[in-house]
Amino acid sequence: MSQAINFVNFNSNPIATVQNMETGQVFVPVKQICEAIGINWKGQYEKIKQDEVLSSVIEEITITASDGKGYKTVCLPLDYINGWLFKLNPSKVAPEVKDRVIMYQRECYKVLAEHFQKQDDQPRQLEYTPEERANIAFKSLYEIAKIAEVPKSFALQECSKMASRASGCDITRLVTQGKYMDNVPDKDIMLEPTELGKHFDLSGKAMNEKLKELDLQYRHGENWLPTEKGKPICERHAWAVKNKSGYNLKWNWQAIDDLIHSTKKNS
Repeated sequence: MSQAINFVNFNSNPIATVQNMETGQVFVPVKQICEAIGINWKGQYEKIKQDEVLSSVIEEITITASDGKGYKTVCLPLDYINGWLFKLNPSKVAPEVKDRVIMYQRECYKVLAEHFQKQDDQPRQLEYTPEERANIAFKSLYEIAKIAEVPKSFALQECSKMASRASGCDITRLVTQGKYMDNVPDKDIMLEPTELGKHFDLSGKAMNEKLKELDLQYRHGENWLPTEKGKPICERHAWAVKNKSGYNLKWNWQAIDDLIHSTKKNS
């Protein structure tokens, strides 16, 4: 299915939507709304499967996550989201989420519908600033990365780069240097040569040469491969951009920093 991933900002929570570009039909991942409200997804999934109407329209749609892999996500068509929401009984949920359930019942369908429908029933885009688009895209991508159990440091780096490309607002350095990384030890941070070089005022090309100088990697054709010395402190990372794909190396930030400082002291 040719699809377009879109994000609707609802009460500071980005809601992902998937549009079938062949039919124009819009689907909404139900689990994401459950998590935003604070209700149990597995219980709701069982109720949807037992409902004669909702079970007939639910679909598993493959969405590409930040690691480049496709993950099946349970979705309902946009037209049926309000039917499911109004089956939620606020009196039977935890007290701390009761108000959120009521709020979603009142507003969520309206917000989603207005995002996609005009009088001519043609889909339209809401206007966001680049910063807002970056924020919405990053949060949504990071949620997908968590579902896919992508390691935190890697997910933050990749999601910030993807959000930057999608929005035109470069948030990469802010995210990888900011509060989102506070709980990630330096020893666990893996960076590509371009990202790594920024810490040493080097370009990506110069950083690759520096890694070669440290006897951590060597060139094989068009690719850099790790030496025996380099293997313990790097990981091979797959990438895909449009019709091109390949591999590059990510390096342990702390290990490289220690090696470079050690080299400077001995010189």
